[in-house]
Amino acid sequence: MDKKYLIELKKHIASLAETEKKQRDLYLKRLAEGIIEGPLTGYPSIDKQWLKYYEDEYILGNIPNKRVYDVIYENNKNHLNDIALLYYGRKITYGELFHNIELTAKSFRALNVVEGDTVSVIMPSIPETLYSFYALNRLGVTANMIDPRYNSDKMKKLINETNSKVVLVINIAEDKISEIKDDIKSKYVISVSPAESLPFGLKFVLNTKNFITKFLSDKKVKYLSWKEFIYNGQNSSFIDSKYNPQFPCAIVYTGGTTGVPKGAIMTTYGLNTIVYHQKSAMPLVKRQSRYLDIMPPFIAFGLTCGMNNPLSEGAILDLIPTFDHNKFAELIVKHKPNHVIGVPSFWISLTTSKYAKDKSFSYLSSPIAGGDGISMVNEKSVNDFLLSHGCISRLAKGYGLTEVSSCASFTCSEESNKLGSVGIPLVKDNFKVVDPISKEELRTNETGEILINTSSIMGGYLNNKEATNNIIETDEFGTNWVKTEDVGYIDSDGCLFINDRIKNVIIRPDGFKVFPIEIERWILEHPLVQNCKVVGVSQNEFASGKFPLAYIVLKPYASNNTEEVLSQIWELCFKHLPEYQIPIDFIVKSKLPLTSIGKIDVKHLQAEYEEGKKHLNRALKL
Repeated sequence: MDKKYLIELKKHIASLAETEKKQRDLYLKRLAEGIIEGPLTGYPSIDKQWLKYYEDEYILGNIPNKRVYDVIYENNKNHLNDIALLYYGRKITYGELFHNIELTAKSFRALNVVEGDTVSVIMPSIPETLYSFYALNRLGVTANMIDPRYNSDKMKKLINETNSKVVLVINIAEDKISEIKDDIKSKYVISVSPAESLPFGLKFVLNTKNFITKFLSDKKVKYLSWKEFIYNGQNSSFIDSKYNPQFPCAIVYTGGTTGVPKGAIMTTYGLNTIVYHQKSAMPLVKRQSRYLDIMPPFIAFGLTCGMNNPLSEGAILDLIPTFDHNKFAELIVKHKPNHVIGVPSFWISLTTSKYAKDKSFSYLSSPIAGGDGISMVNEKSVNDFLLSHGCISRLAKGYGLTEVSSCASFTCSEESNKLGSVGIPLVKDNFKVVDPISKEELRTNETGEILINTSSIMGGYLNNKEATNNIIETDEFGTNWVKTEDVGYIDSDGCLFINDRIKNVIIRPDGFKVFPIEIERWILEHPLVQNCKVVGVSQNEFASGKFPLAYIVLKPYASNNTEEVLSQIWELCFKHLPEYQIPIDFIVKSKLPLTSIGKIDVKHLQAEYEEGKKHLNRALKL
């Protein structure tokens, strides 16, 4: 296609009114379905071949124009006796949920928390977290969502940067707050026990410490228990804030538990976009279907897909405040959810779990993987396991990032669930692929960096305009694109395939680029390999560049034949890969290290190898 014509076409599309864009999308859907004939440009962002998988009503529909709380309330106000939350066996109805949200809003108002303020919420998935988030939303107050596992210095920084008037903290993090109580700007600290909402009998089983008694004499900060907090607000009143699409509902942090986290601002319109997308992408999530919430509320996926989305459909949210990924199989068997989102490593572990071996998973209608890549071999293994254990649904995959409020693509149907893909762009989203160097847009099936245009885009990084500008790119037509730093392509059906993250690409000393996923694909072809991860490592004799190194987990019955298996893996790589992609070594481990949210910890593996080199060098010197 002529470049000049392409530019004019993009300019024309950008100038269309909203209703005209919807009609154009309907035309593109008919074109993709083959109902009408017409020319294709070969560029995914223009042709939008994925629209053929969506119903007209979702293409023509609108993102909710109301507060996040109001979406939940309006969809459930006529079903107040339906169960909203399950917490260690206790059933909390939607009527109780709304009542407790109102009590919590009154209590915050009694502490003089007003519209425009920020409150730090250092909490796991317990009922009080939900009461607080939606109460703050009603008041027009931003919830600063902080991981309780952060150290005290990091907590102090995030509390003070947001000028949080109040800190709401789970009592297991009390010692960290104790360390910084003289250095935070907050006027109040509310300590919450995870036993607050337990069934009556279990409250006496759980051993909880009393945070409040430690600080009775403190004058700078006033400390309250949750019960005191609610009691003090019972005679208070408040006025609901008005709808503002760009209101910063929450701040969630990137960067995990190490490094310098960036605060991503989640807006009302962004969270409502994710809610809208669930309706079109996950039609199996129905009223009173059971949704297992194992993702913490202080990450974007947990806040949106794990908490807000299920409640917007009237589903039953089964809260898991402390999740042990080693007990994934036991958790599913115990709770019997219809829907659960986990990272790929959880689902892979299910296939080898002794606990799951003879269990039925017929109740699972939405087994979902997101947050990390999964090889075709492992995906097929998971699908075969699920099918043989009574689950009629294949593993559904999603893709997204914090900067787009969580999810941006999903395998919305069996037709769009291609092996190896992470689904299709969500109905209101657009994707394009660009050359990482020239930035020229690439065509269908061409590999480059993935960029996303969506109304669920974050409101920017908190107090970090430079970082915001680095990740959000505005093109010459005024369209905002999030640079994902992921490498992949979109096929002729609109399905997205991710090859790897740009930062994971291994650049050798000779300049050759190595994509770990291409090596992992062939290693996983060996029938005795359970899992593997290829990382880039340096070598002393080269001043720059790295080489691929493969960490491998073998299946249990292969342990007596390790050397032979490794020899076969090497032959497999030598046969199918160019010489520059063959790993310099294969290291067998009993299991791969995981991050706090279940992703394979690449940095840990690299550090482990470097530490091993140091010990070897010391031994050689001796």
